[in-house]
Amino acid sequence: MKTAYTTFSSQLMHQSDDGRLSKEQFVTELHARLDDSSRADVIEILSEALFNIADTARINEVSKAEFVDLATAVGDAAPSIA
Repeated sequence: MKTAYTTFSSQLMHQSDDGRLSKEQFVTELHARLDDSSRADVIEILSEALFNIADTARINEVSKAEFVDLATAVGDAAPSIA
């Protein structure tokens, strides 16, 4: 899980210049990482739900700290990689 989280978050955050992603960037990057276009509706729903959970500041941006909090919420060992 730690490796998966690290890879996932670094791939998503690679588009960020300042360590933050807008909701649109987050969803776009998540879509780009998933190959099966037949699941686009599910992916969109899940990516937006995950973003809304992660965006605790409710400013339509996700910080690295919020990624760590999201991973912690789903039972990952993310605090050890923060």
